[in-house]
Amino acid sequence: MKWIEPLDMTVLQTDSQVADPEIPGRALIDDEIQYLQIAKRVADGVGYQREPGGKPTAVRVPGYPLYVAALFKALGPGVTVALFGNVLLISLLPALAFALAKPVFGYKTAVVASYFCAFNPGLYYLGLSRAYSEPLFAVLLCCGTAMWQRKDRSRRPANAFAAGALYGAASLTRTGYFGLPVLLTLAEAGWPKRKWRWNAIALGLAFLLVISMWGFRNWIVMGTPMLSSTNDGVTLLGTVLAAERGRGDWLNPEDVAPRYAEIQRLPNEIESSRTAMQTALGELRHISPTTLFKVAAKRLLRFWIPLNRIVSDELSLKANIAANLLYFPLIPLAAVGLWRARHSASIIPLLSPCLYATLLAAISWGGTRFRYGLEPILAVFGAYGLVQIAQRFGIFSGPHFATAARDEDGIAVRRPTGVDILDRPA
Repeated sequence: MKWIEPLDMTVLQTDSQVADPEIPGRALIDDEIQYLQIAKRVADGVGYQREPGGKPTAVRVPGYPLYVAALFKALGPGVTVALFGNVLLISLLPALAFALAKPVFGYKTAVVASYFCAFNPGLYYLGLSRAYSEPLFAVLLCCGTAMWQRKDRSRRPANAFAAGALYGAASLTRTGYFGLPVLLTLAEAGWPKRKWRWNAIALGLAFLLVISMWGFRNWIVMGTPMLSSTNDGVTLLGTVLAAERGRGDWLNPEDVAPRYAEIQRLPNEIESSRTAMQTALGELRHISPTTLFKVAAKRLLRFWIPLNRIVSDELSLKANIAANLLYFPLIPLAAVGLWRARHSASIIPLLSPCLYATLLAAISWGGTRFRYGLEPILAVFGAYGLVQIAQRFGIFSGPHFATAARDEDGIAVRRPTGVDILDRPA
């Protein structure tokens, strides 16, 4: 068995912080360092790079840095400005949850879903405490899903084309989602053949057009048509190093051993990423299938178990418990809603991103942050689960509801006989 190097606890740390005098506010933390420094250079007209007069970079995909750069250009640079941009994005999520729920489950479930999303503490602790890309990714993913739901409303595949463009933009905000359009088209291969073909073509074409712009930029500026980021190699290496030690999280390679730190310090980003990937694949060969299976199970638990870390580490244990008491019911209710709607083909556009993200979590690492883009979708299924439970126990009984009837799943529900504010037609 291969000997595993112990962690160097003298350099291991939870957060890296940098005080940038050109970006007012508190010190930049972890991913903020690269995001906001790139955004500042773009806003200044210097180019997509981290330092004035420095080399062009592709260490981050461009979605979030360009969004923050637009805010810096309009309002001036600062951490507070970037966080304000996240506030704007988070404020859209309840409306997007409503838009996702209404075509599938009706008005009542859509209203409950928007409330679930509005009072979800998992959306606020990360989006408002760190200038990270998750809120923008969630908005783009949900908008793409909403357009994909509506692909059959027009004879022309305009909605499918819009969905592909939005999914492409989401893939340029968080890496790893290149396979989502493939899963979406395969999941709905049972459509009438002509309509399926044109929708699939429109989705794939728009997706490729959007991500190819980033690849073309990298080809011209950096000499390689790279569609992702030069940070992918380090991400993969950290994932493999954690798996080697039976961990379900991620390890910063430079905190593990000096030889991995040397890879990250290579002056050429592309060479550094390639070397990190080759090293990761070499380390992966020494991990037994049993260990990989156990690590994948741990990562799936980290991804889906409600009682994951919710609030930031600086806050108290009581704050974590309080947030989890509010958040805990959502995933069990979402499981109930998914089970009740399991025979409906209309849930496929909602279910496909969840399945794809689950696959990513199993092979990389997961947690509340990486589930962020799915929270509005979970709110939809959670709302449907709550409505189904409420109807089962007659909570929605009243003068506007007639005697019990059976829905398509054979569950007793009450049918509205009058006009109720929560039962407008979908």
